[in-house]
Amino acid sequence: MAPGSGLGLGIFRIVYSLVMLAEVLELLYFHDLIYGAVPGDTWHVDNHFQVLLLVWAGAVCAMVLGLWMRPATIINYVLTVVFMGTFSTFSYHVDYFFLGVNFLLIFIPARTAFSVKLPEKWGGDRGPAQTATWGYVALIGMIGVAFVYTDSVFTKLDSPMWRDGLGMFTPAALPIASWTNLDFVLDQEWLVRGTGWAVLIFEILLIFLLPFQCCRVPLAFFGFLFHIGICIAFPIPWFGLAVASYYLMLFPDWVWIKLFRLVGLGRFAEVPPVNEGRAQKMWRWGWMFFCVSFVLQVILSSIHPGVRRVLPDGVNQWFAGTRATIHPWTREFLGMTRHGVFMDGHFANYNHAIAVVYRRKGKETWLPITTQEGRPGAYMLGRTWVYHAFRVNGPNIDQSSLELGLRRWTWFWAVKNRVRLSDAEFVVKVKKVAPHFVWQKDVTEEQMATPWNDVGTIRWKEFKCEVSLPIIEDL
Repeated sequence: MAPGSGLGLGIFRIVYSLVMLAEVLELLYFHDLIYGAVPGDTWHVDNHFQVLLLVWAGAVCAMVLGLWMRPATIINYVLTVVFMGTFSTFSYHVDYFFLGVNFLLIFIPARTAFSVKLPEKWGGDRGPAQTATWGYVALIGMIGVAFVYTDSVFTKLDSPMWRDGLGMFTPAALPIASWTNLDFVLDQEWLVRGTGWAVLIFEILLIFLLPFQCCRVPLAFFGFLFHIGICIAFPIPWFGLAVASYYLMLFPDWVWIKLFRLVGLGRFAEVPPVNEGRAQKMWRWGWMFFCVSFVLQVILSSIHPGVRRVLPDGVNQWFAGTRATIHPWTREFLGMTRHGVFMDGHFANYNHAIAVVYRRKGKETWLPITTQEGRPGAYMLGRTWVYHAFRVNGPNIDQSSLELGLRRWTWFWAVKNRVRLSDAEFVVKVKKVAPHFVWQKDVTEEQMATPWNDVGTIRWKEFKCEVSLPIIEDL
């Protein structure tokens, strides 16, 4: 059995688990926002999940250290299903990556490179560190990354934005979608288009190239830089870092040994072996799981218009019926679903940026939802950004969802900042923005210079909330 990267597997375990921990800690911080219900004028919070989140954080810490991996990874997967498999209002695409990868992590060797070794009397795992086979590394990549890419490609090939090479430009040029000023990049037309086309080509090729070990280094290099770029440009850092951590596992051991020696840590670059007996037993199950997963993903991807156009009506009907049956299960337990991320429809008609300020004695404090420049504020991290940008605000604003969302945000911010809701006034500000589906220079500066207008208020009086807003789409 061909080994994977022994050192890379250990580094992946540490980095991936740290990203997972960051996601769990974010859920803990925003717990009241996510699990608070607003049936009327009062706020009710379900606190039952906090204990589970603390247990989850503990299990992920054990994974970082490489301790008690079997129970830790099982707890991690079960709680991933409990939380991320059931999100709706606060779901976003990293959930599907975590679901698939966390299931497969149950089968990682009990001890890998850089695992802390405890005495057996403290419950430490027996035996030396081991590595996984290349098949296991490729399987994680197929389920967690390649299937996602391939499914999204069906949508992107139908997208004028992606075909024109503007798949990165259009969202990055909309201030509410990007937390970094990238004008020095966006102003270079062929760099922008080249990057967009390179990403599309990479996503098409990955599923075909990943099984071949000779392609490991270029795939790892491009994939890692691609997802670090996502972290820099967009407020979805845990998604970018989680997928980037996978590509660390593709770099072969000789790369890591040279790097460790370069920084004077060569004595730690001890490559663990593959347990051949265990690998032989897992090989058949891995192949069976891949084959079943591949068939399931084909059925799920059959919903794309580009696929439906080339299939007979009878086949489309069978796929539709089968997909309706399996999709709730594949989505909740393995994260296998449709993956249309950063598409034209997410930004077409997105023409309003919305901010909230707390006003007291003539002084305004901007809530960390939207900055004065119109960019995502400090609260906007992954799922909270997706929630605010596309479910509270959005291309076509639903007024009731907007009012409910702003009520949530004002309550949450007030509690965190010890602002009494017996008498508090918040002002809602709006300014016009415009998505750009045709390349041009200086697009973000122009939009950030657009002035804010006060359009409504949110008043809390004796802990009851009154929202006074015009129809935003009419402004």
